[in-house]
Amino acid sequence: MHPQNPTPADRCGPAPYMVKPRYLAGPCDQVPVITGSNWQQQRVPGLGTAYLRCDEATGSHYLALHTPGTEEHPARLACDGMPVGWEFLGYPAAGHLPSWRVIFSPGTPPELPAALAGLLSADEEPAPHEVTDAGEATAPLEAAGWIRDLGHECSWFSPGDQQAAVVTPTSPANPTREEQSWLLAARNRDRDEALWLTQATPQTPTALIRALCAQLADPAPVPRHREPGTGPVTVIRP
Repeated sequence: MHPQNPTPADRCGPAPYMVKPRYLAGPCDQVPVITGSNWQQQRVPGLGTAYLRCDEATGSHYLALHTPGTEEHPARLACDGMPVGWEFLGYPAAGHLPSWRVIFSPGTPPELPAALAGLLSADEEPAPHEVTDAGEATAPLEAAGWIRDLGHECSWFSPGDQQAAVVTPTSPANPTREEQSWLLAARNRDRDEALWLTQATPQTPTALIRALCAQLADPAPVPRHREPGTGPVTVIRP
């Protein structure tokens, strides 16, 4: 393995479009996900690229695996059949089984896995590991005016278009329901099909889920090199 030293400016270049909301902005290969120099990088034949980081403060290890979904590296499938573009795993120590897992489908806006990688890359403090109340994780959605549905599930929907949703592992309206994975997703309004999916195990640290929710709720436009065809978006041409 060797340390990764990406040059985001070289990889991104000037983006001709700025798009919002970001959950409908679509994928963009030019937006870097792993930018910290404290990750080690290795090519994995048939799978893509693996990134490994050790948190010296806690002894935890973090693995990120990117499968680009190309002919050389076709998208992998999770056990439930979900295609996987990025996968993050947290290990309490070397040689242990993973304690949490987050997977992103290939069409997920790169700002989401980048936010997760950014927290895991922080050098000035230990990476987050605590799991607390789900309400703490979804606080950015509430602050941004997302709609809360306390039906069978505890779901949050994006205001107005309701094309993005976040489902929590537990439901206050159904306290006897077994814990499920976190689910973050966006749908195509016209064809009523999923544009992208993100799943996270219930043991995923709250700070990581909160970072993903903050990305969904952020109203700022994001750079793209092509206009998305995902629904009603605002496209700004610099």
